[in-house]
Amino acid sequence: MKNDLTSRYGIYALASLFFYVVCCYIGFSEPWNSGVMKIFMVCILCSGALFVFFANKCAAAETAAATQQKELQQFTPAHSH
Repeated sequence: MKNDLTSRYGIYALASLFFYVVCCYIGFSEPWNSGVMKIFMVCILCSGALFVFFANKCAAAETAAATQQKELQQFTPAHSH
């Protein structure tokens, strides 16, 4: 479950980062009029916010999984030889 969630959030984070870079490149490469530039600025801000959101979710899923794994190891009895 952890790997599915982490990889899904990771893919979303990379996709939003890619969209951010593309919007920045297109938005700032041409002298657009103010209406078009406002649209690009909204896209840039939203994709940046989505990147931060999904990167945080990915890190939280990793931390929760590591904590859960540590708790499971703590309560699992060690094998004695």
